[in-house]
Amino acid sequence: MIAINLSPEIEKRLDQLEKATGRTKASFLEEAIVEYLENLEDAQLAEQELMDIKESLLDPAVVRGHEAIWPGKLSFPISRSETWIDSTGYNHSEF
Repeated sequence: MIAINLSPEIEKRLDQLEKATGRTKASFLEEAIVEYLENLEDAQLAEQELMDIKESLLDPAVVRGHEAIWPGKLSFPISRSETWIDSTGYNHSEF
């Protein structure tokens, strides 16, 4: 069991939802926490995948491997790949 202090405004909103739906405040809070945790886990997974992609794009061995499979098919220099990834604006410093 976890006890939390809520602002009067949030408490009032939960009271209204509880009366309107017949669900408990605890059920709304649990649902909100589960959704938040799932979103956070998804964001962390996406961050790791982005870092893995970024590392592979900057790894000369990977580049040489791609060059062997698709000679001359790299569409832009690796330095531009890093710039492009950074330009997405994704803030990965939160993790």
